[in-house]
Amino acid sequence: MKKKTVKQKKRGVSKETRKSISESGRKRDSKKQFLVRAATGLILIVFFCAILFLFPPFALSIFMGTALATVLIVEWPRLFPCTKRKKKCCIGKISLSGILFFVIYPTIPFIFAVLLNQNLEYRRLLFYMALLVALFDFGSYAFGSLLGKHKIAPSISPRKTWEGAIGGYLSVTGLLFFFFKRTGTYTTITGGILILALCISALALSGDLFESFLKRRVGIKDTASFLPEHGGFMDRFDAMLFVIPFFYLFKEFLGHLFGLI
Repeated sequence: MKKKTVKQKKRGVSKETRKSISESGRKRDSKKQFLVRAATGLILIVFFCAILFLFPPFALSIFMGTALATVLIVEWPRLFPCTKRKKKCCIGKISLSGILFFVIYPTIPFIFAVLLNQNLEYRRLLFYMALLVALFDFGSYAFGSLLGKHKIAPSISPRKTWEGAIGGYLSVTGLLFFFFKRTGTYTTITGGILILALCISALALSGDLFESFLKRRVGIKDTASFLPEHGGFMDRFDAMLFVIPFFYLFKEFLGHLFGLI
């Protein structure tokens, strides 16, 4: 009789009720993921700022070199694994094509970051860049979670939406206006600020999508798991890797805008 009553109770629960329960569970999980992701991002920014402002330049360069080595040893073998077919063309656990590609990406962006860091006149650009990219990532995640409906590239990154990208762009634009208001340049280059925000946002989004493409082709979600709700260094720095060359190549122009020189 007890078994029958349990079955009857299960049958008595409507599909709509089960659906609402599952949806509420998903909302709780997404809210928890959002908070963990935001907390991890905040800790990383505080850590980055502490190394940038409280220690000599070589300290940050060592950290970036360590991060690049971690990517090569831990994360890159997952993106470019050595399969049975490519066993003859492998170096360790990484395919030869992966090693050759590593020389260009992410090594060159890391080199640009180190060069900026070692230049006392421009090294603060790393702070502005990291803050802007982090804000774009946070704004995209927040707006996408709340309003996201139209997918950008569902086959590559199902969670990326145009609403999220617009939210990230607006966040970057607002922060740039705040920065340039302090230097007094916002009154003369309002249109330039909008274009600069668009460039930063487009590059950050492209870097994110490119990293998603690399992960999608080998069927993995994250390159590592040591950064809660972010994954590995590649998952965290993916957007930044496309923005770093832009900041390095236009460092003099950006240095004037941010009042560094």
